[in-house]
Amino acid sequence: MLNIIFMKRLILFHVICKLGHWTGHKSRLDRPLTGKFGSPGYAREELRAEIASAMLCMQLGIEPKIADNHKAYIKSWVEVLKKEPKEILKAASDAEKISDFIMSFDPEYIKAKEACQAQKLLTDSEPITQQCVLRNIGSHNTHSGII
Repeated sequence: MLNIIFMKRLILFHVICKLGHWTGHKSRLDRPLTGKFGSPGYAREELRAEIASAMLCMQLGIEPKIADNHKAYIKSWVEVLKKEPKEILKAASDAEKISDFIMSFDPEYIKAKEACQAQKLLTDSEPITQQCVLRNIGSHNTHSGII
């Protein structure tokens, strides 16, 4: 039974990661998606999508899981970060935008974000934070129990 739960979480994490890449199209968040596998550009995009996946999983009440085959991705991120240490800050900022874009399809998220903006806790361009959601909808997570 535990293996089935682990696999469901792993699959959800992978699908959410793919949604992160989907947001990079120029009609959405317009990130460069031209890096070939193994290139620094590819590693940058993978880092953004993986961080966004972790953020989204936390918002949705899903325990994020990293598969063993992701070790190769992590190694490529380390190479990029060694050369450009501030890249992690850029990646985290983009990951917040990815998370916000995807969560914006959820009406409850939009309501919570609007409440935060009305209270001047957020500007129009900022993604909502978990703390802001908790202040506006209480400690009840409307998405908990997914897995």
